Amino acid sequence: MRRFLAISASMLTLLFVVGCSQSSVSDKPRSSQPLWGLEIPAGTKMASAQRSALADGKVTSAEYHEGFRRFSACLAKGGYTVMALPDKNEVLQYGVPAEAGDLYEKCLSREFEWVETVWQLSRADTSNQAKAYAVCLKEKGITPKKTEDAKYAQLEAAHIDPSDCYVRLYPHG
Repeated sequence: MRRFLAISASMLTLLFVVGCSQSSVSDKPRSSQPLWGLEIPAGTKMASAQRSALADGKVTSAEYHEGFRRFSACLAKGGYTVMALPDKNEVLQYGVPAEAGDLYEKCLSREFEWVETVWQLSRADTSNQAKAYAVCLKEKGITPKKTEDAKYAQLEAAHIDPSDCYVRLYPHG
């Protein structure tokens, strides 16, 4: 059986390597633009389709899924199949054969990395972790605030270990 490198879609390490796919690469110098507090460094090379998806500072479900399709197609051109796993909080979970190595990194950075990161950040407030924080706060008679970050701050202020909340509600991850 081929070894698979499980790729959690929570990956925020940003690689700037160009690679495969038929979409054109945009490397025109441009000013950085904010995306959920992130900035794409001027001159970052990525497929024009990914840059276009990021142009308005947010990522739609359609743009996210299209980016994943391009990423998967890029790997398929190199002979690798992306293994789809059950989604979590509308975030795609997938596995890539470990042998894909450099090609994986090139396809990811070119077609999907920034789109994936922005999408994941947009999902944080509806994540299982945010839900677990809300339950812990309610159990202590505290009305949870809206964002995951605010809930985390509430837990800390109340001297509640946030990791205990998650593990108690989701003992198997």
